[in-house]
Amino acid sequence: MENRILHVSCRKYGRTFEGTQNSLKMGIMHKEISSTKTKIKGGAVVNEPEYISYARKVYCPYCKSMEWADIQDIDEISEENRQAVRPYLIQLIISVIAISTIYSLLAKLVSVIF
Repeated sequence: MENRILHVSCRKYGRTFEGTQNSLKMGIMHKEISSTKTKIKGGAVVNEPEYISYARKVYCPYCKSMEWADIQDIDEISEENRQAVRPYLIQLIISVIAISTIYSLLAKLVSVIF
């Protein structure tokens, strides 16, 4: 999300502006209102949040201060983030299975030796 252009709307004055996560100097505080919908995707049951509202503290160029601002395209951003994380999640699952298999084989080997 660092390089993605975000469309942000200031809650104080309602003005819209654009920027990246770094250029907007986003704070860590956020407010969200979402509902989770259970969907079936590719044979798997998936819980995905659908955001009604998502706001972060950002530096507003109009107010010249840190203000609450709504991020307008948060659903697309969250979907992109899920797609980006999926390969790493698959690698993690495969690694855990391999480690548990190696551990059980070593445990059997140790019990046979001792």
